[in-house]
Amino acid sequence: MAVNQAIICERWDVPLADSSDSDRWFADWVRRDTKQASAHVTAGYCAYRALSLVYTPDELRTAEEFFGGLGCQSRIIGDRWQPEQHTIHEQHPAAVEHLRALLPRADVRLSDSYAVEPTGADLVGLDFGDLTAWRLREGQAHRQLLDAVFARKPRAVVLTDIAGPRLHLHRQRYGEVLGAASLPEYRTYLEALVRWFQTTYDYALVRGYWQKWSAVLALVPAENFIGLGSLEPVPDRPRGIEIT
Repeated sequence: MAVNQAIICERWDVPLADSSDSDRWFADWVRRDTKQASAHVTAGYCAYRALSLVYTPDELRTAEEFFGGLGCQSRIIGDRWQPEQHTIHEQHPAAVEHLRALLPRADVRLSDSYAVEPTGADLVGLDFGDLTAWRLREGQAHRQLLDAVFARKPRAVVLTDIAGPRLHLHRQRYGEVLGAASLPEYRTYLEALVRWFQTTYDYALVRGYWQKWSAVLALVPAENFIGLGSLEPVPDRPRGIEIT
């Protein structure tokens, strides 16, 4: 099995092994579309760093991630926030093995993120691979997980949306869920999505970073952030992923 190194955010080395044809996971998507994956990791880096506008490191002492993947966001969380307890849920056995080797201090659990009870951590990462407004409807697994997470009143939630590529096909039904009359572009969709989170859970946007494929949003209880959050294009640096 071939193993390369992925350099994450120009700082951390992460091994990137080939998988068998029958055992594909997130690492294979990184290999297949490194440019897109890199921009997504940069967005996550910026979103987690933006929480510094609201909290000091000692105010986010516990972290819980759903959908651990390659561990890029786990590295970002550990570096900036250094949580005393860091729980990571991942359902792919190869990813769990990878994460346990990469993050020996974290509690990496082989589990279905949609079937576990949130621990009530201060900081929650929801790096969904398929979240769109359509999955926010009552009864959807994504909605049930979001309801469970926000019911615990975490100090911060960082989540991924991937509606960009097919927005042109689903504007009407996304608008029906978000209560938006018109969604002409992805940024407009994200503005409506942020309003939905504020109305539904009373959480406000601190910063959101978007590209044409996806966005990563940093949310905190509205009472904790006095100001106007902003949606910004993903910057060029740091480079999220480079494969050597």
